[in-house]
Amino acid sequence: MDKELLNRLNDDQKKAATSNLGSTMVVAGAGSGKTAVLVYRIAYLISELGLNPKKILAFTFTNKAANEMKKRINLLINNVNLNYIGTFHSICLRILREEISCLGRNNDFSIIDEDDQLSIVREIYAKRQIDKSIISFQNCLNHINNLKSLNVTVDEAMEELVNIIEDDFENKKKYVITVVYKDYQQYLVNNNLLDFDDLIKFAKLILETKTEIRNKWQNRFDYILVDEFQDTNPDQYELIKLLNKTRSNIFVVGDPDQMIYSWRGAYKEIFDDFRKEFNDVELIILDKNYRSTKKILSVSNQLIEKNKNRIKKNLYTENEDGNNIIYYEAESPEQESKWVISKIKDLLKQGYRYKDIAILYRSNFLSRNIEQELVHSGLPYFIFGGFKFYQRKEIKDAISYLKLISNNDELSLSRIYNTPRRKISEQSLTKIKSFAYLNKINLFDAFKRVEEIDLSKQAINACLDFVKLIEEFRNKKFNSLTDMLDYVLDNTGYRKELIENQEENRLENLEELKNALAQFEFKNPNSTITEYLQEISLYTTADEESKQNQDCIILMTVHLSKGLEFKNVFIIEFNDGFFPSYKSIDGDAIDEERRIAYVAMTRAQQNLFIANSRGVAFMNDSQQRKMPSRFVKDFIKNDYIEKYVRDFLPTDHGSHDSYYFNQLKDKQINLEDNLHDNDVEFTIGDLVNHQKFGSGVVVGVMNDYVDITFKYPYGTKTILKKHKSLSKKSN
Repeated sequence: MDKELLNRLNDDQKKAATSNLGSTMVVAGAGSGKTAVLVYRIAYLISELGLNPKKILAFTFTNKAANEMKKRINLLINNVNLNYIGTFHSICLRILREEISCLGRNNDFSIIDEDDQLSIVREIYAKRQIDKSIISFQNCLNHINNLKSLNVTVDEAMEELVNIIEDDFENKKKYVITVVYKDYQQYLVNNNLLDFDDLIKFAKLILETKTEIRNKWQNRFDYILVDEFQDTNPDQYELIKLLNKTRSNIFVVGDPDQMIYSWRGAYKEIFDDFRKEFNDVELIILDKNYRSTKKILSVSNQLIEKNKNRIKKNLYTENEDGNNIIYYEAESPEQESKWVISKIKDLLKQGYRYKDIAILYRSNFLSRNIEQELVHSGLPYFIFGGFKFYQRKEIKDAISYLKLISNNDELSLSRIYNTPRRKISEQSLTKIKSFAYLNKINLFDAFKRVEEIDLSKQAINACLDFVKLIEEFRNKKFNSLTDMLDYVLDNTGYRKELIENQEENRLENLEELKNALAQFEFKNPNSTITEYLQEISLYTTADEESKQNQDCIILMTVHLSKGLEFKNVFIIEFNDGFFPSYKSIDGDAIDEERRIAYVAMTRAQQNLFIANSRGVAFMNDSQQRKMPSRFVKDFIKNDYIEKYVRDFLPTDHGSHDSYYFNQLKDKQINLEDNLHDNDVEFTIGDLVNHQKFGSGVVVGVMNDYVDITFKYPYGTKTILKKHKSLSKKSN
């Protein structure tokens, strides 16, 4: 590799990129150039150490990251063939395409998304006549996905039913979840379907239990790299180890301070596990930041250093000092949003574009107030992670036709049996499904036998015409996948209906689907429709990227912002209950919530604004006072914080807060019998116990009252210090 290329890296980056073969762990802080290190590392392995690029495996967490990595490597090395750079799901898909037959499954399987999963759950509810008031479809599916991620088999779940008491509501929920889980898994097997959890689970199962296959795949790779290592869950980590024969020749890059996906199985101990389980691990820390100003880093460092048991690093930069970080406490959410709009307008006057501005929040529902103000102000915006290309109706319809042609996909058939309209009613479909169930055949075969079902002559003819059409598609030889799509759209009447209804946007989307098919065929000559359908199931879409390239203010959750950067960042609703979430109170959970706040702050390149609001709000079905995030105290004394905080305990006018406190003081007079005789002192951070609300932590202290955040579902409450229901926990 040209030394001039390596000289583009700083000393620590260069040390990582050119480290010896063995086990290397790179702790890369926010904005420290980890992607560059990974790209140069792969280029170094190929050009300097002579490794075969086809024998290098690199795991990324998004398709976008994988494509970006390939693109940048090819800028350094001409015509390099990198077969195995991709997400965990895409690599597992490749393993299953070759090996799933050893589990007795067919390799022309289809992969289902969450909408498909919900459709299956709904159908099981209907078939078993389950009352959805016991547990919703979505909640039941969430539990099923959780069971699968924890590797709980159907048999293990069924064993738990032995002691179920039917009259107990919680046990009824467990019963429903378990029964639906059993039927759900059987449905997948019967229809040759896999969900996303299955991709990793089955690949891992094969590698664990089939020695010859494991050896084959281990010998396929000489070196493994892992991006975003902090987001790796236990199954993914086990997969890495199964593919690594020597406990060496591995390079992982991540940042423990950005580990914010514990709800997806990520765990902070993975860095310790790696150092214990791999040989002679070399630790390299990248702490030079290329993204943010000195002042933004100072405040961000001050926040994250409050976390315990972290790999110590203090980000620094050679960028300019920059502007102070603006912290604003508003009287109400509406006032907070108006303030944000005023600051955005100031930035626009300074020459910033709309797309230079991002507004981050903890959860999607928190966007309502700011969206209203943006609309009122006429400022263009879009919500990142909104409706995706492959989720649009016409795209799902077209793909359902392709899936049905490729495989007797019952979900797809249920979606398009009457699209466009064929005079086959839902009642007719229900009867056909019952016939299929009773005769233990798939739904398409039941359509073939509709003359045996009690249906109207019109419905029978419509079903048989539909079967004839699908079989014609299956038997016809097409020159290309795009020809197949055109033929299907024309001969079903789907395109004609859109033209008649002047659905120009939908027609344009179908043209874009043709482009996607053409691109796939160009990259994968002689590929089949089954392979295309498997491939696209891994993609959310590049739709957000195309919108992001438009000049719009960007709104998104903090989790979606990870890995991105913006010149100007507003963090809104920086209140307790959101930062941290009201569901998180104790140690590790609070540390993760602080990491979420840290990720939000470190997205900012030039200007950072943090805002919250007081007042009274409805949360968790009750009226509660909103409090600033307890994390504010971690950084508020920083010299680079510019504070705009009003007096929240006025005595001369009837604000929400003063009214609220006056009500509490009136109650104090009436509750003397329930007060401790002696004064009780509290400080922020004290752990307490309440006779009704349980364990909590003190987040505010005011004269006779303390604000305490309790575990879900109680949230933040204002309690009299001396009330007998409240006691401090001993340290």
